[in-house]
Amino acid sequence: MRLCSIASGSSGNCIYVGSTATHLLIDVGISCKRTEEGLRDLELCGRDIDGILVTHEHSDHIAGLSVLSRKYDIPIYASKGTIDWMKKDSKLKCLDEELFHVVAADEKFTIKDLVVN
Repeated sequence: MRLCSIASGSSGNCIYVGSTATHLLIDVGISCKRTEEGLRDLELCGRDIDGILVTHEHSDHIAGLSVLSRKYDIPIYASKGTIDWMKKDSKLKCLDEELFHVVAADEKFTIKDLVVN
């Protein structure tokens, strides 16, 4: 398993977590372009990403979410409250409803072979 920071700080957060078979981003608070550059440094591309876990809806965690998710059709995982907020945000409400997946606190969920808890 690899855990790499693509960006961290008040100007944007994006963390990569993955195995040989499953690739996950935690937050996409930077532009799609910067995320793609970070993935290239890890020898990955946007098409490799199996899901995006959003920790909360602050701009430094979701700034590039809409473009990246739409461009590569990447599912988004977040709490119900965060998803409800994102569906109302003018930049995110254009996302396909099927991309959103609610995760509840203290529940494990699986993205391909990666169990998240």
